[in-house]
Amino acid sequence: MRDLVNFDQGERGLLSMAFALDYSRSRLFYIYYTRPNGNVRVDELRRSLSNPDVATRTGRRKVIEIPHGTYANHNGGQLQFGAGGKLYIATGDGGGGGDPLGSGQNTSSLLGKILRVDPRRHSPTRAYAIPPTNPFVGRPGRDEIWHYGLRNPWRFSIDPANGNMAIGDVGQDAYEEVDYVAQTRGGGANLGWNCFEGLHTFSGCRPPGYVPPALEYSHAGGGSCSVTGGYVVRDPSVATMRGRYLYGDYCTGAIHAALLRAGQRTPESENRYLGLVVPRLTSFGLDAQGHLYMLSRSSGGRPGAVYRLLGSSP
Repeated sequence: MRDLVNFDQGERGLLSMAFALDYSRSRLFYIYYTRPNGNVRVDELRRSLSNPDVATRTGRRKVIEIPHGTYANHNGGQLQFGAGGKLYIATGDGGGGGDPLGSGQNTSSLLGKILRVDPRRHSPTRAYAIPPTNPFVGRPGRDEIWHYGLRNPWRFSIDPANGNMAIGDVGQDAYEEVDYVAQTRGGGANLGWNCFEGLHTFSGCRPPGYVPPALEYSHAGGGSCSVTGGYVVRDPSVATMRGRYLYGDYCTGAIHAALLRAGQRTPESENRYLGLVVPRLTSFGLDAQGHLYMLSRSSGGRPGAVYRLLGSSP
């Protein structure tokens, strides 16, 4: 994909992969990347029958492409599959500082959102189908939108145990936040940006249907800069941390485990620093056995590494 992806500017590049729930049979997987013109795009690819490590270009199909040429930052980047094979796509607000494009609260824009589409049901006129239970179907707003009011949801996850969604939304200059929305609520949550940064007023607007974050942390005094959202621990080999959400910060690398509850703020006593540091923490991963992984970006000529959580103590 190297010649199709913009790797040259800051936050752009090949940002995420997600495998179809029936991947072993369908051989389908999806990638999220930035094109040379800055647009964000999701493609469907198919694994080769003869070589399990190869996907051929002839099997590549565009699912969705969203204009993003004004600023290089805030591309979002995560793909996740939920129940019924619906694909969730995280998009940033289009970049710049303070949401100059006005994307977060604009339900006519696909930027600053979590989108939900069905990539397997497509027609000659559209490369995906809209799930009929999406919140803006039949009312003003883009039908693809699931949640809105986001700044840069670089990493989010769906808990396979209950379908709840945890979103690490990167803040502006002062606060980072984790949003937590119960599956039973359905879509349409307004997560506040750019009216709020974390729990704090940013632009002074009053967002309709506002759902405050489950937790926030400040940049003050600790060198924090950018939340990297993770996953809820369901690994049976780490039983003492079962049900806790792991997340961290790109600058400090500090890994925390928080007990998230929908509609409630997480008290400090339930947001624990584990004593683990992953330098330049870029992403988390989850495998089919429930094992949790953490990715470190390369730094100073040293290669990055992939770590696996093996126990509940350092």
